[in-house]
Amino acid sequence: MMKHNMKKIISLVLVLAMSLAISVPGFAAEKENQNAKTTRIKEISTEVTDISREEFLKSFAKQKGISLAEADKFDKLQTLKDNKDEVAKYNISKQQSNTALATVTPMATVYKQIKQTYNTGSYGSFYSKLIVIIQVKLERYNSSSFGTYQKFAAVTDVGSSALGSGSATWNKIAESADIYGDTGYENKIAFMLSGNLEVAVTQSVQIGYANQVGFSVGTSVGGTYYMRKFVSIDDTFSSNYDLT
Repeated sequence: MMKHNMKKIISLVLVLAMSLAISVPGFAAEKENQNAKTTRIKEISTEVTDISREEFLKSFAKQKGISLAEADKFDKLQTLKDNKDEVAKYNISKQQSNTALATVTPMATVYKQIKQTYNTGSYGSFYSKLIVIIQVKLERYNSSSFGTYQKFAAVTDVGSSALGSGSATWNKIAESADIYGDTGYENKIAFMLSGNLEVAVTQSVQIGYANQVGFSVGTSVGGTYYMRKFVSIDDTFSSNYDLT
């Protein structure tokens, strides 16, 4: 009886050892795959274009839940305040140090659209991209010591969409863009977004390609497979990237 029990214990130990031997590499592969998802998401292009003040005000009014007339008034008052504060900051520094520091002159208020494109996984004939679009207001200045510079004054209309080798769907979970980090002659926008990206494929070879860049089969309908991947992007953008 004791011998029989011993055999059972040895058998259980062997089964446990085999299961650990199988599960540990599986966990390592999963961890490696998660790392691959992070490292492959990188910016592949940036476009900065001018937008009209009217276009900006429409987005601003929608964002704040106010009328266009109110947005117009708010925008003008903000410009006056930002310019006054920027000039005063240098005047105070002059008085405190009693030296001839740089003089700062307001030059212009500009409105821009920033378009960032990210590679969220491409292999073989399979590809996926995320496009982030942000509308911004900047105040441009001239300094007697370091020339032209500009700072973000407002951010509106943050949006994101997906592109892929097949029809692509972007199910956004979170999205934000905030101004931070005033260094005296620039500041930055920190933007973050996360969600589930889905790309449709109809060729079995593309399933393998998608697997290589962190996608897995979500659902399938007929001969179409919907490859899915969780994507998270955390990036920054300098106010002095484009001074045109």
